[in-house]
Amino acid sequence: ERKQLALLHLFQGFVEVNALQLMGNPKAEWCLPEVKGVTREVGIALLDRAAEIGLLTALGGGYYRIHPALPWFFRRLFEEYYLARRTAATRAFVEAMGELGNYYASQYAGGNSDVIGVLGAEEANLLHARSLARSNGWWDPVTSTMQGLQMFYAHTGRTAEWSRLVEEIVPDFVDPATEGPLPGKEEHWSLI
Repeated sequence: ERKQLALLHLFQGFVEVNALQLMGNPKAEWCLPEVKGVTREVGIALLDRAAEIGLLTALGGGYYRIHPALPWFFRRLFEEYYLARRTAATRAFVEAMGELGNYYASQYAGGNSDVIGVLGAEEANLLHARSLARSNGWWDPVTSTMQGLQMFYAHTGRTAEWSRLVEEIVPDFVDPATEGPLPGKEEHWSLI
Protein backbone atom coordinates (compact mmCIF):
# COMPACT_ATOMS: atom_id res chain seq x y z
CA GLU A 1 0.00 0.00 0.00
CA ARG A 2 2.87 2.40 0.66
CA LYS A 3 3.98 2.00 -2.96
CA GLN A 4 0.47 2.79 -4.11
CA LEU A 5 0.14 5.79 -1.80
CA ALA A 6 3.52 7.08 -2.98
CA LEU A 7 1.89 7.80 -6.33
CA LEU A 8 -0.18 10.53 -4.65
CA HIS A 9 2.97 12.65 -4.89
CA LEU A 10 2.09 13.24 -8.55
CA PHE A 11 -1.36 14.63 -7.76
CA GLN A 12 -1.97 18.28 -7.01
CA GLY A 13 -4.28 18.41 -4.00
CA PHE A 14 -7.00 16.16 -5.44
CA VAL A 15 -7.20 12.53 -6.48
CA GLU A 16 -10.01 10.43 -7.87
CA VAL A 17 -9.84 6.67 -7.72
CA ASN A 18 -10.34 6.44 -11.51
CA ALA A 19 -6.91 8.00 -12.03
CA LEU A 20 -5.22 5.24 -10.02
CA GLN A 21 -7.22 2.63 -11.94
CA LEU A 22 -6.06 4.12 -15.24
CA MET A 23 -2.44 4.20 -14.06
CA GLY A 24 -2.75 0.45 -13.50
CA ASN A 25 -4.69 -0.38 -16.66
CA PRO A 26 -3.26 -3.79 -17.66
CA LYS A 27 -4.03 -3.08 -21.34
CA ALA A 28 -1.95 0.11 -21.39
CA GLU A 29 1.74 0.22 -22.21
CA TRP A 30 2.31 2.58 -19.28
CA CYS A 31 0.69 0.25 -16.71
CA LEU A 32 2.37 0.43 -13.30
CA PRO A 33 2.68 -2.94 -11.58
CA GLU A 34 1.96 -1.39 -8.17
CA VAL A 35 -1.58 -0.47 -9.23
CA LYS A 36 -2.08 -2.99 -12.03
CA GLY A 37 -5.68 -4.13 -12.16
CA VAL A 38 -6.77 -2.11 -9.12
CA THR A 39 -10.56 -2.12 -9.11
CA ARG A 40 -12.66 0.83 -8.10
CA GLU A 41 -13.59 -0.93 -4.85
CA VAL A 42 -9.98 -1.76 -3.96
CA GLY A 43 -8.86 1.77 -4.83
CA ILE A 44 -11.59 3.34 -2.71
CA ALA A 45 -10.73 1.06 0.21
CA LEU A 46 -7.06 2.09 -0.07
CA LEU A 47 -7.85 5.80 -0.23
CA ASP A 48 -10.45 5.51 2.53
CA ARG A 49 -7.79 3.99 4.81
CA ALA A 50 -5.51 6.92 3.96
CA ALA A 51 -8.36 9.27 4.84
CA GLU A 52 -8.92 7.50 8.17
CA ILE A 53 -5.36 8.35 9.24
CA GLY A 54 -5.60 11.95 8.02
CA LEU A 55 -3.60 11.79 4.77
CA LEU A 56 -6.67 12.51 2.66
CA THR A 57 -10.15 13.90 3.07
CA ALA A 58 -12.84 11.68 1.55
CA LEU A 59 -15.26 13.73 -0.54
CA GLY A 60 -17.43 10.77 -1.54
CA GLY A 61 -17.84 8.96 -4.83
CA GLY A 62 -14.17 8.01 -5.10
CA TYR A 63 -12.94 11.62 -4.83
CA TYR A 64 -10.39 12.78 -2.25
CA ARG A 65 -8.59 15.94 -1.25
CA ILE A 66 -4.94 15.54 -0.32
CA HIS A 67 -4.10 17.18 2.99
CA PRO A 68 -2.18 20.38 2.13
CA ALA A 69 0.47 19.77 4.79
CA LEU A 70 1.48 16.36 3.41
CA PRO A 71 3.16 16.81 0.01
CA TRP A 72 6.55 16.23 1.69
CA PHE A 73 5.34 12.86 2.99
CA PHE A 74 4.18 11.66 -0.42
CA ARG A 75 7.34 13.01 -2.08
CA ARG A 76 9.51 11.06 0.37
CA LEU A 77 7.55 7.88 -0.33
CA PHE A 78 7.72 8.49 -4.07
CA GLU A 79 11.50 8.96 -3.96
CA GLU A 80 11.84 5.81 -1.88
CA TYR A 81 9.81 3.59 -4.21
CA TYR A 82 10.07 5.22 -7.63
CA LEU A 83 13.48 6.87 -7.79
CA ALA A 84 14.70 4.44 -10.47
CA ARG A 85 11.27 4.34 -12.15
CA ARG A 86 10.31 7.99 -11.91
CA THR A 87 9.72 8.28 -15.65
CA ALA A 88 7.44 5.22 -15.73
CA ALA A 89 5.35 6.50 -12.82
CA THR A 90 5.20 9.99 -14.29
CA ARG A 91 4.16 8.60 -17.67
CA ALA A 92 1.36 6.57 -16.06
CA PHE A 93 0.09 9.68 -14.26
CA VAL A 94 0.26 11.82 -17.39
CA GLU A 95 -1.50 9.24 -19.55
CA ALA A 96 -4.19 8.65 -16.91
CA MET A 97 -4.88 12.38 -16.64
CA GLY A 98 -4.99 12.60 -20.44
CA GLU A 99 -7.60 9.85 -20.54
CA LEU A 100 -9.62 11.60 -17.85
CA GLY A 101 -9.34 14.90 -19.74
CA ASN A 102 -10.70 13.25 -22.87
CA TYR A 103 -13.43 11.45 -20.93
CA TYR A 104 -14.71 14.57 -19.19
CA ALA A 105 -14.53 16.60 -22.41
CA SER A 106 -16.61 13.93 -24.16
CA GLN A 107 -19.10 13.86 -21.29
CA TYR A 108 -19.44 17.64 -21.36
CA ALA A 109 -19.75 17.79 -25.15
CA GLY A 110 -22.48 15.14 -24.87
CA GLY A 111 -24.52 17.42 -22.63
CA ASN A 112 -23.38 16.34 -19.16
CA SER A 113 -22.54 19.68 -17.58
CA ASP A 114 -22.33 18.00 -14.16
CA VAL A 115 -18.71 17.10 -14.95
CA ILE A 116 -17.67 20.76 -14.61
CA GLY A 117 -17.32 20.32 -10.84
CA VAL A 118 -14.92 17.40 -11.30
CA LEU A 119 -13.01 19.27 -14.00
CA GLY A 120 -12.64 22.17 -11.59
CA ALA A 121 -11.24 19.83 -8.95
CA GLU A 122 -8.97 18.19 -11.57
CA GLU A 123 -7.71 21.49 -13.05
CA ALA A 124 -4.40 21.49 -11.15
CA ASN A 125 -3.82 17.81 -12.00
CA LEU A 126 -4.57 18.41 -15.69
CA LEU A 127 -2.23 21.40 -15.79
CA HIS A 128 0.50 19.47 -13.97
CA ALA A 129 0.13 16.47 -16.30
CA ARG A 130 0.19 18.80 -19.32
CA SER A 131 3.42 20.37 -18.10
CA LEU A 132 5.04 16.98 -17.45
CA ALA A 133 3.89 15.72 -20.85
CA ARG A 134 5.33 18.77 -22.64
CA SER A 135 8.67 18.50 -20.87
CA ASN A 136 8.92 14.82 -21.84
CA GLY A 137 7.64 15.19 -25.42
CA TRP A 138 4.56 13.03 -24.83
CA TRP A 139 2.29 14.84 -27.27
CA ASP A 140 -0.88 12.77 -27.06
CA PRO A 141 -1.42 13.48 -23.36
CA VAL A 142 -0.60 17.17 -23.92
CA THR A 143 -3.61 17.50 -26.19
CA SER A 144 -5.74 15.07 -24.15
CA THR A 145 -5.33 17.00 -20.92
CA MET A 146 -6.14 20.17 -22.83
CA GLN A 147 -9.44 18.71 -24.02
CA GLY A 148 -10.74 18.67 -20.47
CA LEU A 149 -9.27 22.07 -19.72
CA GLN A 150 -10.90 23.55 -22.83
CA MET A 151 -14.36 22.47 -21.69
CA PHE A 152 -13.75 23.74 -18.17
CA TYR A 153 -12.39 27.11 -19.26
CA ALA A 154 -15.13 27.63 -21.86
CA HIS A 155 -17.84 26.81 -19.31
CA THR A 156 -16.38 29.11 -16.67
CA GLY A 157 -15.66 32.01 -19.05
CA ARG A 158 -11.90 31.74 -18.69
CA THR A 159 -11.11 32.07 -22.39
CA ALA A 160 -8.01 34.18 -21.76
CA GLU A 161 -6.45 31.33 -19.77
CA TRP A 162 -7.37 28.86 -22.50
CA SER A 163 -5.77 31.13 -25.13
CA ARG A 164 -2.58 31.33 -23.06
CA LEU A 165 -2.39 27.52 -22.86
CA VAL A 166 -2.81 27.22 -26.61
CA GLU A 167 -0.19 29.91 -27.28
CA GLU A 168 2.27 28.02 -25.08
CA ILE A 169 2.03 24.84 -27.14
CA VAL A 170 1.97 26.42 -30.60
CA PRO A 171 5.79 26.12 -30.94
CA ASP A 172 5.49 22.42 -30.05
CA PHE A 173 3.19 21.75 -33.00
CA VAL A 174 3.47 24.56 -35.59
CA ASP A 175 6.23 25.03 -38.14
CA PRO A 176 6.94 28.80 -38.08
CA ALA A 177 8.08 28.78 -41.71
CA THR A 178 4.93 27.21 -43.14
CA GLU A 179 2.49 27.85 -40.28
CA GLY A 180 1.43 24.25 -40.78
CA PRO A 181 1.93 21.26 -38.51
CA LEU A 182 5.43 20.13 -37.65
CA PRO A 183 6.29 16.73 -39.15
CA GLY A 184 4.77 13.95 -37.08
CA LYS A 185 2.38 16.29 -35.28
CA GLU A 186 -0.41 16.42 -37.88
CA GLU A 187 -2.85 14.41 -35.75
CA HIS A 188 -2.73 17.09 -33.03
CA TRP A 189 -3.34 19.93 -35.44
CA SER A 190 -7.08 20.27 -34.80
CA LEU A 191 -6.52 21.46 -31.23
CA ILE A 192 -4.25 24.29 -32.31
